[in-house]
Amino acid sequence: MSEKGLKTVEIALDAAPSLGVLRFPVESVYEVCKPEESFRVEQIDGRTYIRFATTGAFGSLLLDADSGMVFEIHDEDSGVNFVNETMGKFTRCLEFFSSLLVGQAEDDDELADELEAGIREIDPRAYEENSFWYEVRWGVALGDFS
Repeated sequence: MSEKGLKTVEIALDAAPSLGVLRFPVESVYEVCKPEESFRVEQIDGRTYIRFATTGAFGSLLLDADSGMVFEIHDEDSGVNFVNETMGKFTRCLEFFSSLLVGQAEDDDELADELEAGIREIDPRAYEENSFWYEVRWGVALGDFS
């Protein structure tokens, strides 16, 4: 478990040996990340991904077995969308998001601004218009996590 309270586990994946030991969340954080009971290795557009969690109503979170980048997919026809540069940065962003919402007393817009600033600091590329964390930030601003 991390110091911020998000329960994680360290795992070395047979399907991605070059990535070494990675830290994965093992508990749900709202609908943003709901860990799978087991990892599934999948081929999408000629690349190998490890499906490690679901997100939202129909999405899945994927780890690229070669690059170590995290992606999301909503259906096989839509392709994969970038989430974070590494699994470590994804987990740090998730921890930050989770810590902001614990006992929240602040206004939703202030929390959203804090989330955006934190994501940009952890992984600048992860906060781009229409990206995963951009959408989470707007969900916070709209009160979806209150």
